[in-house]
Amino acid sequence: MNKFATIILLMFVAAWPSVAQQAYFQPELTDNWSVGISAGGIAPLNGGFFPNTRGAFGVDFSKDVTPAFRVGVDAFWSVNTSRWPGLLPQSTFFDHQYLGLYGAVDLLRLGAADPRFGLAIAAGSGWGHRFATGPTLDSNFFATHAGLMLSMRLNRALSLELHPRFVWNMSDTKCRQSSACYSANRAAFMLMVGLRYHFGPGFIPAPLCDPAQLGLLNGQINSLRSQVDMLSTDLTNTNSQLIMTEQELQEARRRNGVVREVAVDNHLNTVVDVFFYQGSSTVSPDQMPNVERVAMYLRNNPGWRVEITGYASRDGSDVTNNRLARYRADAVKKLLIDRYHIAPERITATGKGVGSLFEEPSWNRVSVCTLIDR
Repeated sequence: MNKFATIILLMFVAAWPSVAQQAYFQPELTDNWSVGISAGGIAPLNGGFFPNTRGAFGVDFSKDVTPAFRVGVDAFWSVNTSRWPGLLPQSTFFDHQYLGLYGAVDLLRLGAADPRFGLAIAAGSGWGHRFATGPTLDSNFFATHAGLMLSMRLNRALSLELHPRFVWNMSDTKCRQSSACYSANRAAFMLMVGLRYHFGPGFIPAPLCDPAQLGLLNGQINSLRSQVDMLSTDLTNTNSQLIMTEQELQEARRRNGVVREVAVDNHLNTVVDVFFYQGSSTVSPDQMPNVERVAMYLRNNPGWRVEITGYASRDGSDVTNNRLARYRADAVKKLLIDRYHIAPERITATGKGVGSLFEEPSWNRVSVCTLIDR
C-alpha cells in the first residue's frame, strides 16, 4: 500500500468516531451539499519559490457525509505567468489544470469544539493536464494532493476558507513504484483563499439521554400512571352514582309528567318535555338540561331521530297559540342544531296549537321531544 492510499484509509478511520460520539437528526440526501470558489497561487518546490509563483483559481462541489467528513469533486487551473525549471516554454494562458476527487476530515468537529471553526486534513487524486505551446506537446498526468482546509463560518450558509496543500505529479511509472513521486522535485505548493456556500440545514445534534434524568422521568411516568388508575376508579364510582341519580331523576320526573315513556306500536319511545313560560318561546336556563339530554341521546345513538311537537296553553287567541306552539318547537330544534350540532335531517319540528297533555294548564306550554329509532 503506497503512502497516498494509507492517507485515505486513515482519514476514513478518523472520521468514523464523529458518527459514534454524537447522534444527529438524519438529514435528507439532498441536504448538506456545498459549492466553493477560491483563488491564490502555486509554485514549484524545486527552484526559486517566489519568482516562480503563478496565479491559480479553483472550484469544488462537495457533500458533508458526517459533521466531520466531507467528500467532493475539485478542479483548479494555474495561470502561465512564469517558467518553471525543467519545463518547456509556454505561450498559453493556462499552463496546468486539474480535476479529481477528494476527502476531508475536520479535526475540530471530531470533538466538541465550536462548529463555527474548522481544521480539516484533505487529500485527493485525479487527472492533470499541462498545456504546451503546440498541441503535440500537451501532456496528461496522474496527480495527487494533500493539505489542510481551515474554515470559519460567517453565517449559516457562508464560510471563509484557507487551503494550503502540496500537489504531486505521479506521471512517471518508476516514481510510482517508490517514494520518489513524493519528493520535492515533483511537487508544488498551493495556497488558496475562498468562499463556500452551504446548502441545507447542516447537522442538528439529537438530544442525548442522561440515565439519571431518564430514571427520574420514568419515576414521574409511573407516578402519573398511578394517579390515572386512581382517577379511573373514582370516575367509575362517579359514573355509577350518576346512573343511580339519573334513574332517580327520571323516576321523579316521570311521576310529575316531565319525562314519560309510552308504548306505541310495541316500540318504546323516550319522551322529554321542555317547558316554557307564559307567552314565551325562549328556552329558559332551567329547561336547558332537558334539551341537552335529547342532544346527548342523539349523539350516542346515531341511528335515532327526534320529533319535536310544540304546544300552548289555552291563554290567548287561537292565532297566538298556534304561533307560540310552532315557535316553541322551532326553538328546541334550533338549539339542537346550533349548540349541539345535531344534523337537521334528524329533527322534525311542528306546532300543534293548544295542548291537553297535562291536567295542570301551565304545563301544556311545552315542546314534547319524542326520540325514535329510525
